Amino acid sequence: MWKEYKTADGASYYYNSVTKESVWEMPSTIPKPTAPVGPAPPIDGSVSIKEYREMKAKQELQEYRDEIAKYHAEGTTLSSVITLTADEKLSLPPKEWEKQVLIKTLKALRNKSNALKQRRAVMEKQHREIQRMQKQMTLYHEEIARITAKLEEYKNSAVDDADF
Repeated sequence: MWKEYKTADGASYYYNSVTKESVWEMPSTIPKPTAPVGPAPPIDGSVSIKEYREMKAKQELQEYRDEIAKYHAEGTTLSSVITLTADEKLSLPPKEWEKQVLIKTLKALRNKSNALKQRRAVMEKQHREIQRMQKQMTLYHEEIARITAKLEEYKNSAVDDADF
């Protein structure tokens, strides 16, 4: 379960292959299972645990930024800037603030995007109904023109019959 690894500078750390947890000191008791924290750093020790975690955190932030950029490229934007409340700032370390703002922004963009998709679907349905009604009106106008022409024809033939 727990196995010792060495960093490039020779420091020992311990990795649990079941929980995917890495710690600097060998656990004296079996810890409670936790959610996986991602893959272990390279076994060759080319990156320290701290560097690896920082790289993963930067990668995660970049993924959030990329997804936000995708929504903006699609034209989905927010009318206001997302910020953290004072309580949220007090409950989080400053390093987590940007991540939480990005997460809140993504949630807001996803919600707005979903709302826009639903609105677009309703509008497309309404547009199809309008097109159907326009076709029906065209048929009615054609029928009215045909009937008007017939009436005019009967009127003219009635006048011609009266002349004889």
